[in-house]
Amino acid sequence: MNISRVLDRYIGRRYDPAAFDCADLAVLLQRDLFDKQIAMPADRARRLAPAAAIERYRAELGRPIERDEIRDGDVVLIRSDFIHIGTLFHVNGAWRVLHNSRSLGGVWLHRLSDLPVLNLFIEGYYRWN
Repeated sequence: MNISRVLDRYIGRRYDPAAFDCADLAVLLQRDLFDKQIAMPADRARRLAPAAAIERYRAELGRPIERDEIRDGDVVLIRSDFIHIGTLFHVNGAWRVLHNSRSLGGVWLHRLSDLPVLNLFIEGYYRWN
């Protein structure tokens, strides 16, 4: 399977705060690519949740893992002025994050190492429960 081609079908989808945000993309990827049924917290904020809410989401998301344990489909919680989630994939020799960004208007694939340039900072890596 050529993972780049698989991910291309998601890149460019529009961000919609009411129906398709970063968490919706993460859930969709788990269902489509990994046959996992994930449910995000029902009370999660659909709009700019404060970074303090990260603590609440951690326990519901999954178990924390170390950077050297990452495998395709694991997720990264990202902190800025809002909570953000992305799905990790190893593509062309580098770890990348597929995420649906409000500020960028849709789904993008970025190198993990490039997130700080976008004012996004890694809060932690997780494997779904």
